[in-house]
Amino acid sequence: MIKPAYDLLVHAVEERVRRLGLPKVERDQYPVCFRGATRAAFEHLPTVTLHLDNDLVLRPQQLFVLVHQDACLTVMPSEHITIIGAMQQVNTRFVYDVAAGRIHFAHEDCHGDMGGQN
Repeated sequence: MIKPAYDLLVHAVEERVRRLGLPKVERDQYPVCFRGATRAAFEHLPTVTLHLDNDLVLRPQQLFVLVHQDACLTVMPSEHITIIGAMQQVNTRFVYDVAAGRIHFAHEDCHGDMGGQN
């Protein structure tokens, strides 16, 4: 995520998680983590909405990864580009309308989707 947007995101996430009583820590691969998280705590972590033409709502499971007892934000800063990565695409159906030059998306439970494989 471009740095100015990333900084705003991190600030908002830190404010929300601070109210949960989880202290911020850093891990080697993740600059923003919160100590003492469990899978049960994920439901209390914040969601993030990317306001594009349509809103893309990212749930905690799409934003955080559990590393031992730390919930780590998987969004990373970049100087020039924002990429919606694999973690943010989990259980989201993306439809590319090439003719219209648009991307459509919606939440979908994709656990049973085998991609056409038997």
